[in-house]
Amino acid sequence: MSNINFEDGKWWVLSLGIAFPHQWFKLGWQIDEATKHDPTFRVIIFIFFISLSLEWGDEDWEFKE
Repeated sequence: MSNINFEDGKWWVLSLGIAFPHQWFKLGWQIDEATKHDPTFRVIIFIFFISLSLEWGDEDWEFKE
């Protein structure tokens, strides 16, 4: 599921990932903040061998050096 808006440059993506239990078996979360080089916020929730990822961004964000 995703929403990309070419008029104002804002977007978001919701994805579901499934892995084999022998690849990884996690319980927790990961948060990645946007930077100048990668203007994407990312939150991933791991529930055993399933991951739920929400990413969003804006082309007009300005970052301080």
